Amino acid sequence: MMQRHHVDVASLRKPIYVREHTNEHGEVSKEVIPIGPEHTFTYRVFSRGDTRFRKNGRWYGGFWQRLPKKQMYLRRDIYIDGEATDEIDFSGLHPTLLALEHGKLLKGDKYDLGRPVLDGIKFSEQRSIVKELVLIAINAKSKQAAYSAYNSQNKDQRLTHAQLDHLLAAFIDKYPFLQGDLCSDKGVDLMYTDSQITEAVIQRFVEADKPILTVHDSYIVKQTDRHILKLVMNDACNDVLNHTLPFESEFDEVTAHIEHAAHYKHTDYGYYESVFSKHKTKVSKLYQKRYTQWLEES
Repeated sequence: MMQRHHVDVASLRKPIYVREHTNEHGEVSKEVIPIGPEHTFTYRVFSRGDTRFRKNGRWYGGFWQRLPKKQMYLRRDIYIDGEATDEIDFSGLHPTLLALEHGKLLKGDKYDLGRPVLDGIKFSEQRSIVKELVLIAINAKSKQAAYSAYNSQNKDQRLTHAQLDHLLAAFIDKYPFLQGDLCSDKGVDLMYTDSQITEAVIQRFVEADKPILTVHDSYIVKQTDRHILKLVMNDACNDVLNHTLPFESEFDEVTAHIEHAAHYKHTDYGYYESVFSKHKTKVSKLYQKRYTQWLEES
């Protein structure tokens, strides 16, 4: 089905993205990611040698999965069949799934602790730290492993194990029923659950002959298909969990940001222009040429 659709990054002059990696020794290597409709094949990866195929099971392989979501906004600039896209993702999926196992439903911002926990860390920065730490802790087998993993991913802003322990304890204070689930290797089972939801979403889109790109617990579709995706995500959750889950739309967030800036269009045009420019995809002429050529050859 995907071979009948054109998928590309409209803002790129050339259909490649060069990503840099820095290893533990500070050595930098480059990875060239080819982009285009011929790089849309995906496959499931199961883990731990589980012959029942119930560990992990997420989809990998699509070029879009290796593009940055925020930096450079390349995922936002993906076009399908010449149309702009929307990315919709489940909100705090793994903590939400864990809470459901305890008969609880997490509401509001899962990672906002409501108060500053550590001296020296701005309250505005705390949420992102807590989010990353909690997601790592869900996948880790021990606190020691979780804290080491966090610092290996944040070499420029390392925290002591005592500081990380305070943050994790504050999160547990907010959700005490999750204490036994953190740092207990739950992630690989939660990945299987979200992969089942994704399987159900993919199946419905294939049946409708509509293209869809998956990024584990988020989905990229044409903006004209975004309302269908929301319905399908609800149906898939009901099929797998007998429950619906909250999700967030990139399109909705961008629209709200632009509408807010529009109120200042006549009083602070510079602010309005910066917001509008930030969210507007700059479609390259070479992308248009690639798409036109693909249409002629298909």
